Amino acid sequence: MTLLEVVIASGLIASLMVIVWSLFSIYSKLNERGIRQATELQLVRSLVRQIRTDVAQARFSFPPPKSDAISSVVLEDVIPLPLGAELVGSQTTLRVVVPSLRRGFPNRPNSFRPDESVKTFDVYDVVQYDWTPSELPDLFGELQAEPRLMNDRDSDLQEEPGDTGLTRQVTPWYALNPLALEETRVDRRTPRGSKIGDINDLPDERNPINRWVKVRDHVPEVSRLRFRYFDGMMWRGEWDSNLEKRFPVAIEVAFDIFVQDEKAEEDGEIPDNEAVLTKTIDDENGAAKPVDRYSLVEPSDQEDESVDDLTRDLEIGLDGEFVDYEYKFVISVEPLVSAPPSMGVMP
Repeated sequence: MTLLEVVIASGLIASLMVIVWSLFSIYSKLNERGIRQATELQLVRSLVRQIRTDVAQARFSFPPPKSDAISSVVLEDVIPLPLGAELVGSQTTLRVVVPSLRRGFPNRPNSFRPDESVKTFDVYDVVQYDWTPSELPDLFGELQAEPRLMNDRDSDLQEEPGDTGLTRQVTPWYALNPLALEETRVDRRTPRGSKIGDINDLPDERNPINRWVKVRDHVPEVSRLRFRYFDGMMWRGEWDSNLEKRFPVAIEVAFDIFVQDEKAEEDGEIPDNEAVLTKTIDDENGAAKPVDRYSLVEPSDQEDESVDDLTRDLEIGLDGEFVDYEYKFVISVEPLVSAPPSMGVMP
């Protein structure tokens, strides 16, 4: 072989290697993007279903008995809440009180039927969603420092220091009927014949209340979040059912999801936000849904008619800034039975 043939052969081999490497690189990027988008859609669907389930349980539950018919059990995990405070929220915080059936308490129904079981609920769960902005600069070099509107009574439910993103936590709240305190507690985790009123006398390792510590689900991928509450006439940034004496007509949840790819996370790098601008949702054709990140409770039949479908809403202005949230959905909570006078007569 002459020197010219060797050079030509080497050039052809090098060109083929470059083409193969380019194809492999393109395939790897597409694969990583697909994994990132699948992870994001999994988080979005799980988050939507979980908030919808929690709000539906609070919507279709009855409030606790009147103040003269209950006595609060003083426990370490108890959160003092006034009667009627089943839904309290701000732009970055949403708290609902939902009924909870726990094994071992008296008068527990055998099936979950709203017309019967809600009358015997003596244990409630306080479910709170709390979003904490990241201290890292966003795409445009500005700090994400959205103010957090929280009441002092929410201090027991705040997330642990250092957590950014969305946090969902569940804490038991007990409002037992005095008659139930006299009934005998039967539970395999406690000695037979023990009384509910004596439950705090048990050792810590045998006390079932200590096992019901608050559950925390942390979703750091939620880069922005906003709650709004519709009162029948306008959207508001805060709601307190204890003051308003009712639930809002609807709750709007708008948020952005940013999933960091695994390779950049291992290298300690912050990837670009190209995926944020190219995400799509396609579930109309019955696409396979991944396993939810949260442990979900199956919603009741009444919930299906009270929730609007998930929609995608992303707008980018001419200056390159986000002017709206990427994902936005509305949960119908309290039906608008009668319109205010300014709205006229409803058809």
